[in-house]
Amino acid sequence: MPGACVGRSTEQSVANRWVTLTFNTVEYNVGGVWNASHNDRLTAPVDGTYLIIVSVRWAANATEMRELAIDVGGTDLVIVGTAAFSDGGLGLAQSVERAVKLKAGAVVQTGTCRDSTGNLNIVSSLGSPYMKTPMFEMQWIHPIE
Repeated sequence: MPGACVGRSTEQSVANRWVTLTFNTVEYNVGGVWNASHNDRLTAPVDGTYLIIVSVRWAANATEMRELAIDVGGTDLVIVGTAAFSDGGLGLAQSVERAVKLKAGAVVQTGTCRDSTGNLNIVSSLGSPYMKTPMFEMQWIHPIE
């Protein structure tokens, strides 16, 4: 069954605008779902329903709104997770997931934005055995019915 799980070994800075996330490490890649030459996307190799999961951990920041989204084909946001909070300096783990029907060749990306000025990092914690972030995963689960 095709699928991939990719991560990022370094922090990625996010300004107060839409930023497409990029990835540089591979946990698994079956069927060519991920290609290092296009490190900002996963591509469906065959028609099917895919489970798509994205998780990030933000650097600490007192208060703001942060959105995390899954985008199909550059035009269709299939899910947006929004968090408004005061994190007390502890940072924030945020994730979104969705089962999506995709045709072969469909491109899936993930991105984020925030409503504060300046930059804030998405923290890399790939060494953690409990929560590896950032993480972008897409797994074929069944044919399109």
